[in-house]
Amino acid sequence: MLLLLSVGLGLAQDVPDLNAQLYRPPIDAESTLWTDDAFTAPDGHVLGRAFFHYANDPLIFRDTNGEEISLLSNVLQADVIGAYSVKNVRIGVDLPLMLIANGESVEGGGLGDIALDAKYTILNADAAPVGLGVGGRLTLPTATVAAPLGTAGLGGELQAIASQRIGAAVVAANLGTRFLPSTPLENVQWDDQFFYRFGGGHALSEGSGISLDLAGQISYAEGLSNPAASPAEFLLGGWYRLPADLLLRAGAGAGLNSGVGAPDARVVFSIAYEPEKIFDRDLDGILDLDDSCPDSPEDFDRYADDDGCPDPATTVYFIVEDSSGVMVDGVKTTVQTEHGPVEHGSTFELHIHPGDYTIAATADRYSLLETVISVPEADRHEVRLTLEPLFGSLRLRVLDTEGKKLSARVNVGADRTEIVDGAGELDVGTGAGTLVVRADGYKTQKLDVNIVAGQDTELSVVLEVARAVISLEKIEILEKVFFDTNKISIKPESFSLLDEIAVLLIENPAITLIRVDGHTDARGAASANRRLSQGRANSVQQYLIDKGVAADRLTSAGYGEDVPIETGNNEAAWEQNRRVEFVIVERQVPEGE
Repeated sequence: MLLLLSVGLGLAQDVPDLNAQLYRPPIDAESTLWTDDAFTAPDGHVLGRAFFHYANDPLIFRDTNGEEISLLSNVLQADVIGAYSVKNVRIGVDLPLMLIANGESVEGGGLGDIALDAKYTILNADAAPVGLGVGGRLTLPTATVAAPLGTAGLGGELQAIASQRIGAAVVAANLGTRFLPSTPLENVQWDDQFFYRFGGGHALSEGSGISLDLAGQISYAEGLSNPAASPAEFLLGGWYRLPADLLLRAGAGAGLNSGVGAPDARVVFSIAYEPEKIFDRDLDGILDLDDSCPDSPEDFDRYADDDGCPDPATTVYFIVEDSSGVMVDGVKTTVQTEHGPVEHGSTFELHIHPGDYTIAATADRYSLLETVISVPEADRHEVRLTLEPLFGSLRLRVLDTEGKKLSARVNVGADRTEIVDGAGELDVGTGAGTLVVRADGYKTQKLDVNIVAGQDTELSVVLEVARAVISLEKIEILEKVFFDTNKISIKPESFSLLDEIAVLLIENPAITLIRVDGHTDARGAASANRRLSQGRANSVQQYLIDKGVAADRLTSAGYGEDVPIETGNNEAAWEQNRRVEFVIVERQVPEGE
């Protein structure tokens, strides 16, 4: 913009000791290209920015003859910025490099005034209704460029900062004072200044947005009466986040009046390394600012849960035993910890924090144990859990009718054991059940028993010799099946034998098909004998079905007098040939044989 100065400068080559750059890049502003904000960064957060900005005609003189002298025609400046945050403090440094600076009697580049910058956030904008902060900047007279882009002495700034998020938008304002070495010009006293910046940004997506900034300054010595001492400028821009924590920013603007440093046009471009701000590094819900262990998550076990640190663990040794002090096999012990349920067996160790824990222990034939234990703050602690049994002991003596000791197979439901030489013991689930005793060559004996938990029950079982025995090809019976004379009806005296056969078949499901064969003696007509034997075989088959034998395991055949086992035409032969046989037709072969 045009600077209207009535100067008697015949010497345009004289370079005033002032910095004609109105624009200075922000150290860490999130959504604006100029205005500082009151947002914080997590502890240890580091960012680096490289700003490139071009200004056209930021400083033009007009002499008494009306001739314009462009003291600064083109300025291309790079600012290398670094920042580090801890708690609510952000410190930064700005290294300005003049890449191009040309104008009347000015040509070249060099170093600008290095600035040290600090910001303290009083109220975090992400936690308070309005974010508030204060900032300060110290400018060092390090400029080496032969252009009005540096000062002759130390400079500084103090500012108040306010900002807030409104949905996807951010608004910010800066008001402050700038301290400068006094530089008198013909009709402008370049001295201490009041400055202002107002900015806003609006996110268009998670990683992009647009911004607008308005900035200016007013010299205390000149006030608003001299336009040259109160430059103002706007800057429209935007940002876009790239992978690898890189961020692009760009903008363009122009001066709003003819003040010193307000250019005809300004273009800004920036590339920055800016990691996403993670205020809770260990993701425990406690912000790093209040977290004594920001890299180790709080374990939230109702023990010192507000310090953000995992609590020291106690080694707890668990033992699960029965009432007699014997460890229980097959137990499942569940401990409810802060990390969820943990399952173990009868002996195990856990490293857990002091506090109260709910424990459940369960094992087959033991009552469920649910309890709460208290773990002290100690190096080691032992917990013993006692399970009450849901079984009792059944002590058996197995004899035959003559008092001989027998070996047998015994079960009560799913509990089973082998009795050797007439004596044995079986642990049995509590309550009522059926005791089943089996021995080869003897009838199966079934008895009702009632088992009391933790108690011993003694029983003597007497087995009778079996009248039906399984052989390789048949079920051998030691008695005959009797029928009414010339009828198919079974005599009651044979019911107990057939009951025994039915039990034998039910207990031996591997025999998948039995044929009931009916035979007669040779007296009478052969055809009538076949019909009679078939009917008797059918009667036996139906009797077994009625006693619980599956129908598809039974078939029958009547042979009449055709298959005698004794020849002759006498009473002894007739007695032998009148018979019922149980032939094994199909047998399930055990797997692996």
